[in-house]
Amino acid sequence: MHLINSITQAKDFIFNYNWYESRSRNQEEELVHLEACEYIALQHNEKRLLYRTRAYITNYYTQANNLYYALKIGIENYEDCQKENFTDEILIMLSFLISIHQQLGNHSQAEKYISICKDYAYELKDIKKLCNIHIVSANQYNRTGDVEKAKQENEKALSFAIELGDDYSIITIYNNMGSQLYSSDPEAALSALNKGMDIINQKFKDDSKVNYILAHYYLNFASIYDNQQKTTDAIHYAQLAKELLTTLHVADSVMDAELILASSYLHIKDYERSIQCLKNVTDIAEAESSNTILLKCYSLYHTYYEQLEDYKNAHNYLKKYLEIKDLIFNQESEKTIRNLQTSHEVKTIKLQKENAEHLAQIKHDFLANMSHEIRTPLNSIIAICYLLQQDALTSKQLAYIQRLERNGEILLGIINDILDISKIEADKLVLNIESELLQPVIQNVHNILSIQA
Repeated sequence: MHLINSITQAKDFIFNYNWYESRSRNQEEELVHLEACEYIALQHNEKRLLYRTRAYITNYYTQANNLYYALKIGIENYEDCQKENFTDEILIMLSFLISIHQQLGNHSQAEKYISICKDYAYELKDIKKLCNIHIVSANQYNRTGDVEKAKQENEKALSFAIELGDDYSIITIYNNMGSQLYSSDPEAALSALNKGMDIINQKFKDDSKVNYILAHYYLNFASIYDNQQKTTDAIHYAQLAKELLTTLHVADSVMDAELILASSYLHIKDYERSIQCLKNVTDIAEAESSNTILLKCYSLYHTYYEQLEDYKNAHNYLKKYLEIKDLIFNQESEKTIRNLQTSHEVKTIKLQKENAEHLAQIKHDFLANMSHEIRTPLNSIIAICYLLQQDALTSKQLAYIQRLERNGEILLGIINDILDISKIEADKLVLNIESELLQPVIQNVHNILSIQA
């Protein structure tokens, strides 16, 4: 692993970062790189680099399903970006916060952030940003089951991508449309995927940077053809997807491809191949406790044994299917509760932080006003002492007046020191070291304390 250890390397890594492609890389190494960039940005006080790096760290923890930590980092980073008015970083950060709230099931907050992104993008008249936010918005509507609005948002995103001539964004949108429409409108899904494949073949032939998205094109084709029981096409695309996804080490999607193969082989009664695919997936899914994958496996096992008229095993897998379905329901319920707790805890922390900042400001304002009110009469006293010294005074009277003036100056210094509390809390107090004659200091102490003594 090549370590990032200079500001040039950090900038090159972060400002050319493709978070979509990053998911296919080694995730432990990815975090090491991101944390190295964060450390370097802090060392060089490179705020834009720092905030963009923290946005990608937020996304890392989102992908790792550590949503509490992701949301905590994300909200703080979003606020920092707003203070500096770093528009690009604000929009990147918002896109990841949208993703977090989508996973938390907090769709109202996700839509609120989408609306903020749209306002920024339309105000800037930035076509690339407009394209990206409409892609995000389409995904949001797809999650909430509003297929028609998702379709409209994809079409808007597509118009901006075409205006830009951004072929990568165009093939991304067509892939999204294929994925979102394959069950509700398979013909529209196929049309979108075919258009995307035409561009891939024309513009990205043998270009490895599109391998991740190309693999998911194959997977979407395979899913549609499997649903339509066009077995030959389904097997062809599932095998292409499996090979490419295996090369990219995308384990979950490899299992999806294997399941499509198992289903397709069942359609043509090729039981040997079907059961082999099922065993491959089941072994991995059971080892990783991947219940969603196991649910699909048990359903196919039930169909497999039913076709073989082995009703005892068919019944056993039906029972397993129902048990895992109940387990998933319970896990989803627990996840919803945890997500609500996560959202509540982060909101509580944010509220506590805002309250602390508000109280600190009230304290600062009070001390500033109080010191001003005390300083005004005190300055008058010191001024009167100065004027009295201009008159003909006895040595005793002069000594008293000088002591009074000196005590007034000390009191004024104390008031100024009180105001330094806010500087100390903000870590902005600067100490100035100055040389001082010892004799006047001792004399002042004697003058102040002699009367009391």
